[in-house]
Parts: sequence; structure tokens; C-alpha cells
Amino acid sequence: MAKYPVNVMFNETVLEHFRNPHNAGSLPDATAVVEVVNPVCGDVLRLSVRTDAGRVAEARFKTQGCVAAIAAQRR
Repeated sequence: MAKYPVNVMFNETVLEHFRNPHNAGSLPDATAVVEVVNPVCGDVLRLSVRTDAGRVAEARFKTQGCVAAIAAQRR
């Protein structure tokens, strides 16, 4: 199987979001937390939100997965 440089496989916008994900991390005072796993590739996403008066006040995510899975978690 041929190996390609990552900049050939993904455009610069995707790579920027992978390198500098927005809203990444834990949210200790979360109102709700959900974790999903893609059984095909093994990617894992944990999404935490804190609500205030019925609205999302803050959200954070943690992803273990490929470049595309991490980059998709942009603001």
C-alpha cells in the first residue's frame, strides 16, 4: 500500500482544525455527557455539555480517532 504525505490526503482547513481543535477537553461541571464509538474504525467521541436555563452554555469534546474525526469537531 502506498503512503502519502498527510497534506496530500487532507486540505489545509482540515489539518488546521486537527492541529488546533476548538472546544477540546473535559467539562467537569457538565450537565450531560455522551460517548459514542464507531464499531467499524474504533473512533471514540465523548461530548460534554453544560446547560443553563435550558440552553447550552458550554460544550467540550474528546476524540480518539483519525485526523478527519478530530478535525470534524470544530466550533
